[in-house]
Amino acid sequence: DTIYYGNISFCTLFGVELLIRLLVIGPRKYFDEPSNILDAFLVLYGLFSLRYPDTGCQYINIFRVLLLLKTNERAVRSGNLSASSKLTLSNLVVIIRRCMSAVVLYLILLCGLIYVVGILS
Repeated sequence: DTIYYGNISFCTLFGVELLIRLLVIGPRKYFDEPSNILDAFLVLYGLFSLRYPDTGCQYINIFRVLLLLKTNERAVRSGNLSASSKLTLSNLVVIIRRCMSAVVLYLILLCGLIYVVGILS
């Protein structure tokens, strides 16, 4: 249940952000930036996964961390944060990046293991 409600919260939050940015800067300027295209894809995928939860593409959810990293980057660039908040956010980004590299390494090792087991059997 926690994951489901978290999914709803993030989809709502980033969906509202997407709509506001589309209305303020316009669709043409919004989609000129590649990271905005990724944002739109992840938000639309999130909405799709809410409607159809058993699509089998749950591995895409890991890319939602990129939305949080982008939001963190905007907050740091705005200059409205205190020094302790900047330190906390930068520590969070370091932790997330370390986790992502560990996940990628784990997936590479898992693929290698599946390949070796497939050859041996």
